[in-house]
Amino acid sequence: MARARLLRAGIEIALSLKLLDEARTMLAELESAAVDYASDGFIAWADHARGMVSLGAGDPRAAMLPLRRALDRFRRLAQPWEQAQVMCWIACAHDALHEHTAADQLRSDAQAIFSRLGAFPLPVPTVPRATDAGPLTPRERQIVQLAAAGRSNRQIAGELYISEKTVGRHLANVYVKLGVGSRTAAAAWWHEYQHGGGIH
Repeated sequence: MARARLLRAGIEIALSLKLLDEARTMLAELESAAVDYASDGFIAWADHARGMVSLGAGDPRAAMLPLRRALDRFRRLAQPWEQAQVMCWIACAHDALHEHTAADQLRSDAQAIFSRLGAFPLPVPTVPRATDAGPLTPRERQIVQLAAAGRSNRQIAGELYISEKTVGRHLANVYVKLGVGSRTAAAAWWHEYQHGGGIH
């Protein structure tokens, strides 16, 4: 049982390292444990893991059903952090299917849960969108996204393991590229950009 509790985390690590065969091996063990123990929690973990592995294998449609089953079980078990984390994975599947509006709504709902809990999500893979060819570099987009979420320069620096001075320099470049003069205006651009409004 102690080993089974670690398998989902092991699967996430394997997927992050592109070790799909290892992830599948651990998934089979977790699904077997879920059958043996017949625990709602283990079954939810196994469904979550099945969805993650399907996404890792490039099959977002196959990922949807087990992820939604996991979400339903976590709701019944009253485990809000788990619910929000699975919602982030479902959002990733929607993105892979070019269903970006659904993905954005799920991420927004998940973030509301994390904020209420005072918690942060674990990293979840993201799928590049066609709109990602905007004027900002990936690092600049990352910084303006955090700024738009209300993070201070110090908080951004801490989350990205860079200096506050570097954050300030990136934001200055963002203002020049976007033709804006404030953090608020950059945040407004980001929200519009995320929802397909383009650049004005």
